[in-house]
Amino acid sequence: MSKKAVGKGVNEQINEFLTPVSHKVMVVVLGFTMLLPTGYFGYYVTREDPNNLQENVSVFDDRYHTVTKVLDGDTLVLEDGTKVRLIGVDAPELKACYGTNSKQALTGLVAGKEVYFDKDILATDEFARSLRYVFVRSDNKNDGDLLVNLEMIKRGYAVAQAKAPNRRYQDEFSRANTIADENNTGVWQECRKDLEAKVRQQKTEAPSDSCQIKGNYSEKLRTFNYFMPGCRNYARISVDPARGEQWFCSESAALEAGFARSANCPAGITYPSKLEDQVEE
Repeated sequence: MSKKAVGKGVNEQINEFLTPVSHKVMVVVLGFTMLLPTGYFGYYVTREDPNNLQENVSVFDDRYHTVTKVLDGDTLVLEDGTKVRLIGVDAPELKACYGTNSKQALTGLVAGKEVYFDKDILATDEFARSLRYVFVRSDNKNDGDLLVNLEMIKRGYAVAQAKAPNRRYQDEFSRANTIADENNTGVWQECRKDLEAKVRQQKTEAPSDSCQIKGNYSEKLRTFNYFMPGCRNYARISVDPARGEQWFCSESAALEAGFARSANCPAGITYPSKLEDQVEE
């Protein structure tokens, strides 16, 4: 039984079902319904090893959770201490422009609500935080559940920042980001200079001298490719995180993230180059 079906019309379904069935089936049905309020299909996660998320991901994502704390506009803490980082969004740091507003907005969306999660390809980040799409269960069965990640972008409390390989809702996030930008919503009105400066830096400046590979997304071909120094058009390529583009320190990292080597890179081009390898030795 899925999360959304729990507790919805159970009594009505049982009353209709019990009349024509045998005694054995009645026992099975009654036993099943007794499990519902006991927490067998409970709302709260119960994991023996909270650090081993990959082994328990089906249990973790198949239950409702309680958010006990919001750290900032893109990170929250669950009742068992698990930290969850919202996928595909980047909220201002607390001390930065609009940081407090962003935290308050996320708190308003999830505080006291039943939330559940959906993972993408990569389940955790380098800080051992769970990477998830966060949903708030709707009280009205006719309304769809709220995707918090998308809502934060729509309301201008965070900006879209796709990072491979987690790109499931990239197109929706990117469109919402563009609309918020065009309408000067939230952070786009209050902190536009800071945002534009950050974007310019991310597009043109590598994070370090040893991470010069550019991961690029082609909207025309809808493909992800990487370019190394020495590849044709390398200088013309910019890196826009909102489009799922990013910098890489090695070809293996780019390949692992789902980027393919660009056809504009001659066969003899490697990164780091053989000459650089000899100098380091």
